[in-house]
Amino acid sequence: KHLTVSQRRLQGEGAEFLVLGQLLIRHVNAAKAYTNFPDWDILAFDSEKNKQIRIQVKSRYASDSIGFILKSTNFEFLVVNHLNMGLRYTKGKRFTPESDIPQFWVIPQTAVLKAIKESPKNKYGEWNLSLRMFPDKAKEFENAWHLITEALK
Repeated sequence: KHLTVSQRRLQGEGAEFLVLGQLLIRHVNAAKAYTNFPDWDILAFDSEKNKQIRIQVKSRYASDSIGFILKSTNFEFLVVNHLNMGLRYTKGKRFTPESDIPQFWVIPQTAVLKAIKESPKNKYGEWNLSLRMFPDKAKEFENAWHLITEALK
């Protein structure tokens, strides 16, 4: 299913709220940027310690999504969110409703920087990344919200 620009924008906003919610239920103070900041979407913070963490959110509608585009590495964490709302690339398979639980990968900037060394920029000056670029760590990063809470300590 191809989404319109408006639908993709709403999907991205919804994914950011999902990430914000995951942080808040883990007792992490966080706020969402309501204008299009180029480098981060969510700011997690500890005001008593005067610490803050910038988080970039990348979401994908389809369960079989391949990758995402990254324009900047000016953040401390990248959260990749598969919304698992259907299939886009897999021919002949049916989407099953029980597989529609969103998935999250919490990836530190250091791992992103290592991955982009292997990925040249495209003609627009962006990197084409996928979770396959973190083969030994992808499982380790899945639902690794503790990385953010530990970074705020």
